[in-house]
Amino acid sequence: MVQFLQQKGMKKHLLLLMLMAKALLSSSQILSFSIVSTPSNFAISCSNPTVNLKVISLPGGAVLNFTCVGGSSGISTGTNVPITSPGSYTLIFNPGTATISMPLSILANTVAPVISSSPSMQAGGTAASVFTISSLFPTTNITQYVYSPNGGIYTVNTATATYIAGSTGTYTHCVTDNTNGCTSCNQFTLNTGVGLKSQSILNTVVLYPNPAQNLLYVNTTPTLAGMSCRYELINVAGQCVWTGESSEARMTINLEPFKNGMYLLRVSKDGEGVKVLRVVIQK
Repeated sequence: MVQFLQQKGMKKHLLLLMLMAKALLSSSQILSFSIVSTPSNFAISCSNPTVNLKVISLPGGAVLNFTCVGGSSGISTGTNVPITSPGSYTLIFNPGTATISMPLSILANTVAPVISSSPSMQAGGTAASVFTISSLFPTTNITQYVYSPNGGIYTVNTATATYIAGSTGTYTHCVTDNTNGCTSCNQFTLNTGVGLKSQSILNTVVLYPNPAQNLLYVNTTPTLAGMSCRYELINVAGQCVWTGESSEARMTINLEPFKNGMYLLRVSKDGEGVKVLRVVIQK
């Protein structure tokens, strides 16, 4: 009786060992794997509108055929499956003897920057033509652009900067988030609010030398000679640092008290409009 029980126990033990061996054999046939995304963050962005998925076996690095289920594409099969919309997906593949079903989330990183331009560049009368460009969100890893109507481009990588608008026309202010490639833009128009005849008279105002060191000369035409013109020198912060008034054909401005940098010179005549000229002081 004891021998029978011992034999029965040995059979149970042997059966258990066989089951364990079978399990180990099956597990050894299931290879490790890695899911690779391009870009590597598994996120759709403005600069990368498509996420490409691959399943790679380890070791060896063989690219496996797999099926991707979910999203707007439904079912896609291949060794490289492109995903163009964020959402929840399921990857089905067989790296060994067992079929694996793995959930996967594709994220969206498509938030556009929030930008501000102040003032709105509607310059008439005594309105300023110096304005502040800002990226309210994000504030880092960004590039700000201002496209002027004459084709110039101003760029800066800070969250806030000052821009001097030196001519009339439509300006475009854009901010690009360098992390996801998304861009936001605003357009503004700078005008003087005066008639073409008056503006054409002020357009004949000439200043020299530019860049200037200690003295700046402003010449007017005989049309403006004898008229009292007002002159304002404005720094990049929008502050008026000097004012003058003259009816002479040539106005001399002493620049010695002022630091190097970019300024605006506003020439105005009541009823005749405003002329804005860009001045660089370089000593």
